[in-house]
Amino acid sequence: MKKYFNLSKDRFFDLCSHSERPTQLKAAWGKYFHGLSGLFFSLAVQLCATTVHAGETESDTRLTAVYGKSEVVSQEKVWSHRLEHFVNHASGSAFAWLEHLSDYHDYEESYLELQGRPSVSYLSGRDLSVGPIADFYFVYTLEAGKYREYDFNNHLYGVGIDLRIPELDYVETNFYYRNNSDGDSDKTMETIYGRVFELGSQVIILHGLMEWSSAESDRAASFRFNPQLRLDVGRWLGLGPRKLEAGLEYSYWHNKFGLKDIPELKTDESVLGFLATFYL
Repeated sequence: MKKYFNLSKDRFFDLCSHSERPTQLKAAWGKYFHGLSGLFFSLAVQLCATTVHAGETESDTRLTAVYGKSEVVSQEKVWSHRLEHFVNHASGSAFAWLEHLSDYHDYEESYLELQGRPSVSYLSGRDLSVGPIADFYFVYTLEAGKYREYDFNNHLYGVGIDLRIPELDYVETNFYYRNNSDGDSDKTMETIYGRVFELGSQVIILHGLMEWSSAESDRAASFRFNPQLRLDVGRWLGLGPRKLEAGLEYSYWHNKFGLKDIPELKTDESVLGFLATFYL
C-alpha cells in the first residue's frame, strides 16, 4: 500500500487543508458561485467582442493525455486527461482547463481552472505599452478541485502583464492574491511562456509554467516549474499542421500543496511524463 494512503482520513485532510475541514458548506458554495458569476461576465464580454471582430480572434480547443506524471498522493504512474480551451483577442484573453487524474488503483482527482484576463489598454482606449511591457491586465482565476471527500475552490484576484522577451513568442506574468477556501490566503506569482520554432523540417513547440506561492502561518512557500516540449507529428500522418503533437512534460514542484516533507509524506515532486495533444 502506498505510504500516502496509510495515513488516516483525518490526517489526510489535515495535510491537504492545513486547517479543520470546512463546516460552512453553504457559505463556501456561495463564494464559489460568486466567483463563477464574475468570471462568466468577463468571458461573456470577451465572447461578444470576438463575435463582432471574428477576424481578430485566436482560439483553440485541445485534448491532452499525459502519462507518468506521478502525484505526491500516489507512488504509481498517473494518467492525466485534460480538456483546454483558449481565446485571445485585443480585448483580452480567457481560458478553461478541465483535468482528471488517476492511477487506476485508489487515487483519482478532478480539477477545474477558469480565467478571465481583460486588457487595460483595450478598456481604457489607450496604448499603455512601455519598454518590454506590451500590455497590462486585470486577472481573475477560479481553481476548483475534488479528491474523495475533500473539495476546494480558490479565488485569485490580481493584475498581469505581457512581456516582450527576445526569442520567445509570448510571456505572460500574473500577480495574485489567492483567497483559499481552506486555510490562510497567500500571494502568488505565475509566468507562462512559449515559442514555436523549426529545427530542419520539424516544428517544435516549447511551452512552460513557473509559479511561486508565499509562505503563510499554515503552509510553506512553494515553487513549480512545468515545461513542455512537443513535436508536431500530425503532418507526418497527413493531418495538417498543429493538429497532433507529442512530446515530454517535466514537473518540478517544491513543497507541493504548500506542504513540507514529513515522515509520512515526501512533498517535493520531480517527474517526467509523456504527452500527446490533439487539436479539435
